[in-house]
Amino acid sequence: MTYTYFQGCSIGGNLYWHTTEVDIEFDDVLSAGTWNFGPGNPTASQYDFESVVLHEMAHALLLGHVIDESKVMHRFITNGATRRLASADEIAAANAVRARSTVNANMCGFFPLTLPGHMTVSNVNDTGVGSLRQAATDVCDSDTIVFSLPASSTIALTSAEITIDKDMQIHGLDMNNFILSGNNARRIFSVNAGKTLTLQNMKLANATSTTNGGAIYNNGIVNLKNILFQNNTQGSTKKALTSGTGTSVIVEGMVTVKQ
Repeated sequence: MTYTYFQGCSIGGNLYWHTTEVDIEFDDVLSAGTWNFGPGNPTASQYDFESVVLHEMAHALLLGHVIDESKVMHRFITNGATRRLASADEIAAANAVRARSTVNANMCGFFPLTLPGHMTVSNVNDTGVGSLRQAATDVCDSDTIVFSLPASSTIALTSAEITIDKDMQIHGLDMNNFILSGNNARRIFSVNAGKTLTLQNMKLANATSTTNGGAIYNNGIVNLKNILFQNNTQGSTKKALTSGTGTSVIVEGMVTVKQ
């Protein structure tokens, strides 16, 4: 069973929808057989897991059922059968969805399908499932972290700074009202050597460290787009960011420092 969740936004009077989450559930115990997980063909008492996964992933791309029993998107599959290759029209349908998801500029703040995947932060907690800290740990290299939160949310770090040990992008919601806070007790980000951190559409505030930058200590590459730094200190000095030797800070859009 595949569940697809959507959100919409209004741009210029038109309503645009984007997928926020896809969940696919598989029964681990089947009433009329077992799963065939191997590369070989299923026996007469097995269902082919690869065929079923392909069918459900196509549902995630919004493809519906078809009558033709030879197609991946036929509404059922029998024991011992395989449907591991999409037909030309099924591939064309998936490509049509992909095309509309890559050329349309009205993405409601989300990303074209051709870009790396993303991980969603769903709460303002300092740690645990759905937190920014957990997302920074779990996100794959070169992927993007996004937020399913109100644009006026504040995430306050109550333990350590967040160490960036892989390339990642973190896309906030509003440079004036969406806040990542050091809670007047710690730095927010430390970027390891050779790693790239891209930040956009957020405020970095109330961060402090005795040395090496109030909000960010950069030993790699930091890209900033539409960022507001406010009330960040290094020791007794108002300072938002320190960048080490041989590093880079790239600024795009509006980057403002307020104290």
